[in-house]
Amino acid sequence: MVSDKITAHRNFEAAYLELTEAAKNPSTALRMTDEVFPKIKSAVNNWAVNRAIFEELDYYEEEGEVLGKHPKLWKLKIERDVRALGDLQVVRRLHTVRANVSRDRKKLKKLKGSAKEKFEHTFNRLRLEKELLEQRYKNNG
Repeated sequence: MVSDKITAHRNFEAAYLELTEAAKNPSTALRMTDEVFPKIKSAVNNWAVNRAIFEELDYYEEEGEVLGKHPKLWKLKIERDVRALGDLQVVRRLHTVRANVSRDRKKLKKLKGSAKEKFEHTFNRLRLEKELLEQRYKNNG
């Protein structure tokens, strides 16, 4: 994850330098929209990845546990949270998660574009939790 952070930071710096050079050169002003917007998007995305990893590492340093926001760590956090539940809590949580998956599947079908992409992330987390809870329920039942 640290290597991902370093890569994201380097990519951000490269995109930022390209953008500042393009802004300094008046002859590129007409081509700005076609060439610069993808670079802006790249810079922002790399900054966001860098920041998310920083938050994970900082939280782990302070609390000694995984925050679980970064895609590489949210699976680990869900697995750990499911393992920590008692048997009765597993049954209750499984009932809630099944209802939420059913509701959210319908909601996902109605969404489009970036809203759908964003919601798919949340839905996938919920589906993974459901699978882990069902597996735990079957193994203990």
